Amino acid sequence: MRVRVTNLQDASEHIGEVLKRVKKEHLQRAYKIKDWEDDNDFLVQLCKSSGKLLKGGEPDLMTAAKMILHDWQRGKIPFFVPPPQRELPSGKHPANEVENDTLIE
Repeated sequence: MRVRVTNLQDASEHIGEVLKRVKKEHLQRAYKIKDWEDDNDFLVQLCKSSGKLLKGGEPDLMTAAKMILHDWQRGKIPFFVPPPQRELPSGKHPANEVENDTLIE
């Protein structure tokens, strides 16, 4: 199920999960941020570098978070999770099993 980023009450609460799942080098390349302490620090740096500021120079964390989530949904931030491995009762991987001279995949 896909949720519209614009409908999220607090988009910034989801950024920590994105930062956990995406390799650091992909985030560094996409947003030109070298290092950060946590998800809030990442958002603050992104706000400053992209000019997403509120009155008084406060970082607009919600807008920056929505920007990241849009980039995530559209594939600007590369991310990959390998599929779960299915093990056979013998403990061997199914791709290594041979049955009747045919490789099972």
